[in-house]
Amino acid sequence: MATTTAAAAWRASAISRSVRHQWKTAQSSGIFEIESRTRATFYFATPYHSWERGTNENTNGLIRQYLPKGTSMAGVTQEICYEIANNLNNRPRKRHGYKTPLECLHEP
Repeated sequence: MATTTAAAAWRASAISRSVRHQWKTAQSSGIFEIESRTRATFYFATPYHSWERGTNENTNGLIRQYLPKGTSMAGVTQEICYEIANNLNNRPRKRHGYKTPLECLHEP
């Protein structure tokens, strides 16, 4: 029983350290000010827990097809960013029978 209690205390301590780190990061980056001005809510994944950021990690991989790691962002214009976003948002999806989202939207 003591081992279980010690393990629970260790987990709680690790979680609270993570939460404190996130809080400090949010404070120093001005997130709270942005949230109050825009009425938007920001959520942070726990550091080093990539499984909490599945969609983000997948999207980063897709963007890397256009901008490989190490590519200088100096020459990347807003138009290039729009083009990449358009390509990603309009690519066919397996889950939709290889139709694009737009094709699915206009189905009868």
